[in-house]
Amino acid sequence: MLRYNVSQSQRHVSDLYEDLRDGHNLISLLEVLSGDRLPREKGRMRFHKLQNVQIALDFLKHRQVKLVNIRNDDIADGNPKLTLGLIWTIILHFQVSCSVSVEFHHRGPGRASDGQLPISDIQVNGQSEDMTAKEKLLLWSQRMTENYQGIRCDNFTTSWRDGKLFNAVIHKHQ
Repeated sequence: MLRYNVSQSQRHVSDLYEDLRDGHNLISLLEVLSGDRLPREKGRMRFHKLQNVQIALDFLKHRQVKLVNIRNDDIADGNPKLTLGLIWTIILHFQVSCSVSVEFHHRGPGRASDGQLPISDIQVNGQSEDMTAKEKLLLWSQRMTENYQGIRCDNFTTSWRDGKLFNAVIHKHQ
């Protein structure tokens, strides 16, 4: 179970796909990571859930986080692939870029048009030269959580489902 404090409220995530659907946990996560306060809708109707997720997506876009094919209804509907994609995007933006174990190297014209380095330019200590970006992220996840008992990162689906691995990555960077 993922737990984190935002001001006076405490949020819980036991199922990543379900517990991000209303947008409240997503907004709270972004508040913790950014230190900013975000508005949110109080209601429980679908419109309110969509609006809360949209607030989170707009916040990320404002921070120049590139979101590809992730819409508010994808997260509100609990789409596993796009929810994990969003979480990885948040991790890359807020955690990997600040991590000591990850170094970014400019390799000349490989820089993306928005000034960000492409994911293929991420360097993880101990990686081999022929690793794909996905393998680098998996290795990074394993390195970040290797000292957490009972936590294993074997893949990007079932390993993340219960929120424990996600919690360990957040805890590592607090």
